[in-house]
Amino acid sequence: MKLMTLTTIRHFLKFFRGKGRGVIFYPPVFLFIFLFFSCGIDTYPVLYDPIVSSLSSTSPIYFYHDARNDPDAFLSLGYDIYYRIYDNNNLDPVTFNTDIKNDASSQLSESVISSLIIRNWDQMGNYRRIYLTNSVLESSSPPVFKLSTPVSSNYSISLNFNSTTPFGSYISNDDNTDLIDFKRYLGNDTSDNPVIESFSLSDFSDDDIDVPPGASSYRVAFFALTYGFTTDLRTLHSNVVYIGSVLF
Repeated sequence: MKLMTLTTIRHFLKFFRGKGRGVIFYPPVFLFIFLFFSCGIDTYPVLYDPIVSSLSSTSPIYFYHDARNDPDAFLSLGYDIYYRIYDNNNLDPVTFNTDIKNDASSQLSESVISSLIIRNWDQMGNYRRIYLTNSVLESSSPPVFKLSTPVSSNYSISLNFNSTTPFGSYISNDDNTDLIDFKRYLGNDTSDNPVIESFSLSDFSDDDIDVPPGASSYRVAFFALTYGFTTDLRTLHSNVVYIGSVLF
């Protein structure tokens, strides 16, 4: 509860008296106004967008945690990460970052974002969620990259693509204590096992559901949003932010 200030009461008295025009201020009206202003409106945590200081067009792709997003205010807090594969020949070499942003702005509706978050693969459109190869992590609730403790505003998360490493493509934090391998999910086979492929030129095929047919080179755009599960069992998410791309 918050108290109504004397100044606020005076303003309402002046308004309802009609500035001397003889309008009667009835006690019930005053009581209603007093109760309205005395009862504070519930406040909820706000999730701030991932911070992108500059858009990278090569590996690694970095984004930063906004320290105003406090893990202590949530049962679960972190980042969900998505991608879209473009035929690079169809992108303008100068304006492709702007074009990718505009596509996301027009196509990533709330329904598509919800499908991405809950892993409804059939309703994701041109955008896909990255698939974690660790089955335990993949089967857990979102987000794909969870924060466990309060971190500073310069805490970075990066997407790395290096075919010479055992991971191939992986998420890491700023001190490399968390390495999470990820791939592309293309559906299940006849035995109901997940079909996954790497982010590499040799693994892109016209038959893949996420690959534009007929392309000879590919630009993969990546996106992130902040995701939180509150202590009163609600889910919140920030805007989807374009964080960079990699050419294959």
